[in-house]
Amino acid sequence: MRPSVRVVSHGLACPLGLTTDTAVAALHAGIRPLVESERILDGAGEPARGFMLGRLPEDAPRIERALTLAGFALTEACAPLAAERSGAVPCFLALPEPGRGPLIELPRVERALAEVVRGATGGLGLEIGPRRVFPRGRAGALLALQAAVSALMRGEHAVALVGGLDSQVDLVTLQALADGGHLLCRRNRDGLLPGEGAAFVLLANPRAVGADRAIAHITACAVATEPNPRGQGGPSQATGLTAVFHELRSQHPGRVDVVVSGQTGESGYERGFSYAYLRNATLMPEPLRTLVLGARLGDTGAAAGAMALVAAIAGLRPPRALPWRAPRAATALVHAESDDGTVGGCIVVR
Repeated sequence: MRPSVRVVSHGLACPLGLTTDTAVAALHAGIRPLVESERILDGAGEPARGFMLGRLPEDAPRIERALTLAGFALTEACAPLAAERSGAVPCFLALPEPGRGPLIELPRVERALAEVVRGATGGLGLEIGPRRVFPRGRAGALLALQAAVSALMRGEHAVALVGGLDSQVDLVTLQALADGGHLLCRRNRDGLLPGEGAAFVLLANPRAVGADRAIAHITACAVATEPNPRGQGGPSQATGLTAVFHELRSQHPGRVDVVVSGQTGESGYERGFSYAYLRNATLMPEPLRTLVLGARLGDTGAAAGAMALVAAIAGLRPPRALPWRAPRAATALVHAESDDGTVGGCIVVR
């Protein structure tokens, strides 16, 4: 399948900013709003650090933090739907993998996001449902993207939302990360910095929405599984990521201009990318140009894939404040891998 669906709009919210433009500008400026938690200690006995939204209290629960950020991102993404007065928008959603931190309950998420959409559009409904939910962590939004693209190309919907939301800095999840030895600290130089965020994109069937309304196009999607995720069961050879890049290469002629990763920045993922990059060098930018969100925003969990997608789309066009500037890139490769070995990727074209 060679998907080519239109990207109509997007929204992103994180500790760097509550709109795409502010967050991406701060991202590229290198701003890193690290916060220390005196209530959780890392592996070296020091306050745990993470990227946290300051307007929320430190003891706010995971679901409250994630839904607060999702409200801003979804409102921004739904702006083109404000003229619609009836119907419901399907939403394909990434949620956290079970097993680390409190569960983010789907019924509460559905109610909260539906209320946001009603308020942003003047009354439209939102349809999620279990079949459109992907509790697969970082790569979940890319699985959701593939499902949404397939549904749009089959003509099942005129438009669809794809997104992800998560927080890894609530006290319970932060403590679980500390207990598991996952946090970056003096005794663990290869740990991660947790973060939080949410992102959504509004996609459209090309037969339903004119090209003049598109800000980008999704031209290829791929998913795979890494048999030894995080080195469990044997050394990881980046089999899954290699397969994703190979599939994208088969669908995209030539090189992309930039690679945007939803990964954490841990050395295992960096090594895996090196393997997959060398096996698919003809797809990659020359010279290599990458943006690893985990190094700038921390590990945003189930929001990571969607945030990487929005960051890539935003990088395909100049900032609104500088309309005379030439776009920074014409094509981008987006990828992410979850702790369970789920890998996803896509190609975005201006």
